[in-house]
Amino acid sequence: MRIIPANMLKITLHPQVNKKFILYFLKSPIFKEQLDKIVKFTAQPAFNVTAFKKLFLPFPPLEEQKRIVEKCDRLMSLCDTLEAKLKQGRDSSEKLMEVAAKQVLTA
Repeated sequence: MRIIPANMLKITLHPQVNKKFILYFLKSPIFKEQLDKIVKFTAQPAFNVTAFKKLFLPFPPLEEQKRIVEKCDRLMSLCDTLEAKLKQGRDSSEKLMEVAAKQVLTA
């Protein structure tokens, strides 16, 4: 038996719910927008069972959830690759600027 503090909410997912799908949804602007409308952001924000029941959580069929997760994973991977290439490009530009500045100063 687990004892859960009064200020915590335990959520048990149905087997037909993909955990990664829920994670992506909880990080989405749609979910954050819902929270802004429901949760009173004060010095100590309050989010309880009553507030939780007001949330809209989309649950498409499990296969669709899996397709959405796969698509998100591919897009996140692409974003990571692009971010790495941008950093590499910035690093190369900085090195070129240093070399050019040295050549101008020594000319």
